[in-house]
Amino acid sequence: MSGHSYLHEEDCSMIFREIAVATQMGVHNNVHRLLACCLETKLPVLIYELVEHGCLKDILHGRQVQMAPHIGWKDRLRIAWEISHAVAYLHSAFPRPIIHRDLKPSNVLL
Repeated sequence: MSGHSYLHEEDCSMIFREIAVATQMGVHNNVHRLLACCLETKLPVLIYELVEHGCLKDILHGRQVQMAPHIGWKDRLRIAWEISHAVAYLHSAFPRPIIHRDLKPSNVLL
């Protein structure tokens, strides 16, 4: 990724891997989609679909003002079910399984 002097080689490799994985994924209701990217700028630009409610961490800790500070158990179970379906999709829908490796509440977007 020549011309990207702001990024270390390791960061460039990570961005290319993310783009490669995102372009393989197709459409799944529980997986955040990459809509576009531009690699012709000093810093790469990745454009993802809009996430309206923020991350699970902020919701669970009451930092998300649009959602109730305490979500009920029914919603918590639904979110857990949707996460499990997204992980199952990543692990089984491709010839080479995609392993997230950093699944945590701050990386779960709602």
